[in-house]
Amino acid sequence: MCKLVATVSSVTLFIVVWSIFGAGLKDPALPEKRIHRTDAQLSLIISDIRFYPEFLFACYPSQLSLLIRNKIKNAYRCKNSYKMALMYISIILILQSGDCEINPGPTSADGSRNISEPKFPCQICNIPCLWGERAVCCDSCDGWLHVDCVGMKTGAYEILEQHSSCSWICCQCGLPNFASSLFSAGSIDTMNSFSSLDTVDEENHPLASPLATSSPQKRNRNQGKQNVSIDNGNKGHTQEKKKYQKPKNNSYKPMKAMVINFQSIRGKTAELNVSLEVDNPDVLIGCETWIDDTVSSSEIFPNSYTVFRKDRITTKPGYMRGGVMIAVKSTFTCSQRFDLDTNCEIVWIEISITGTKPVLVGSYYRPPSSNRDYLSNLRDSLAKINMSQFSNIWLAGDFNLGDVLWENQTVRAGSNKVTLCKDLIDMSNDFGLEQVVVGPTRGDNTLDLFFIKNPSLVIKSTILPGISDHDGIPLLLINSKPSTTNQKPRKVYLYNKANTTELKNEAQVISNELIDRIDCDGLEVDVNGLWNEFKVNLSSAVDKHVPAKMVRKRQSTPWISHNLKRLHKRKQRAYNRAKKDRYPRRLGKIPATKKTN
Repeated sequence: MCKLVATVSSVTLFIVVWSIFGAGLKDPALPEKRIHRTDAQLSLIISDIRFYPEFLFACYPSQLSLLIRNKIKNAYRCKNSYKMALMYISIILILQSGDCEINPGPTSADGSRNISEPKFPCQICNIPCLWGERAVCCDSCDGWLHVDCVGMKTGAYEILEQHSSCSWICCQCGLPNFASSLFSAGSIDTMNSFSSLDTVDEENHPLASPLATSSPQKRNRNQGKQNVSIDNGNKGHTQEKKKYQKPKNNSYKPMKAMVINFQSIRGKTAELNVSLEVDNPDVLIGCETWIDDTVSSSEIFPNSYTVFRKDRITTKPGYMRGGVMIAVKSTFTCSQRFDLDTNCEIVWIEISITGTKPVLVGSYYRPPSSNRDYLSNLRDSLAKINMSQFSNIWLAGDFNLGDVLWENQTVRAGSNKVTLCKDLIDMSNDFGLEQVVVGPTRGDNTLDLFFIKNPSLVIKSTILPGISDHDGIPLLLINSKPSTTNQKPRKVYLYNKANTTELKNEAQVISNELIDRIDCDGLEVDVNGLWNEFKVNLSSAVDKHVPAKMVRKRQSTPWISHNLKRLHKRKQRAYNRAKKDRYPRRLGKIPATKKTN
């Protein structure tokens, strides 16, 4: 009977509210109208709703009935009165059904209301795996796991997401089923739980050290050292003597490679020596030296470098330009490769690398007025190289092709050397070479290039201030360790501290003995034997009366003072500021600093 009354009351309430708000609904066939009621009429209607069935609001607190009345009143005044009215009518019907709870929560499949465990918990953190999170399901146990809990990489997760046919098994299902006997073998039979374990037979025990094992055992640091007996009062014991060993430093510095366009090296020796002293490159690749065989390499470079040159040979006056060279630290093991030369300005050397194949380094110069045949000669030189014999190939120099955009390997629009630029790009791709110089070296163009076979070894590429019309010098750090030769010290005699009196007397005795032998032997004198005897006796006299010391080859130039190094760094800082800001007033300060050096 109560259910019947509740149902009739709900239907009656729905009809009353519908009659109130139905007049405000839109009719698609009629123009838009809205009936506005006065507040007195509206309050009268709401009061009728309040007392229409008495038990409608009698079973609920007065605050709830007041809230419903206010919501219905506001819903009638707003634009979406129809939707708001239906929402609050539904609330009233739910409350009148008599079967509702405060915050009932989700329901399970069997009808139980409270669920203590999530539906798809993570097998590791026990937190639910939601639709917006990245999770994987095990194909063996059907358990869900978060990607972060499993430690799965993003690439592996994307492969499983794209290929649904792939099978994935969690670690718990993938582990083998160990027998319990393996863990039960750890029980050691003793007299009681507090007994000493010294009486256990370690050799026959199942957990003892095996006779053979695939894993190396930890070695004792003091193993193999001599035991020394030390008497400490009444107590005598043995103590192992520890010998300090200096730790080995296996780290090495990367190689520095510098590319310079000299444009005549004759008058720039001092500035070049300062740059070599401060920047300290291991390999210097230069072009446009403008020198011939009348100029020795020792006149320009310090004795700490070994220089390989190929000067331009010409008989025309005023054409003594061009020329390429490579300077390498004198401690490196290197040699020149004459078999790779062609009819172009290029020189190749081979540098030995520790633990791997050698590196082939080339210096190349292309004159601005040259045609495609000059690049063809370079291609012929590269074709002679057996790539399998070298771990890396370096090719650097001035190519005079600044219209190439090496970021995307295209040619700048409006270039008049499109064919040459494309030939250079195709040649670098055919031989697997990549250009790694970043930044302009003359104006806004990158003329000085550096090609390398393995670009992943390049750690850093910077631009230093130039010493010619090229205002930039590329400097690269390359991860390679060249094989070096230790310099042997040489013996230097200190004649200013020699005992000259004793040396003269002994030299006079040696001379008299030789004259006497010549007089006795006559024509049967052995000249070579007398010379060897004189040389040996005189050398022993010098070693006896003249002190000596062992010295090594000087690797630095002593005339480059600290002030010169400071000015060189000052010039480099000014160049970096000018390159960054592009201010003409700062660009004008760089030549003044350059002259100071």
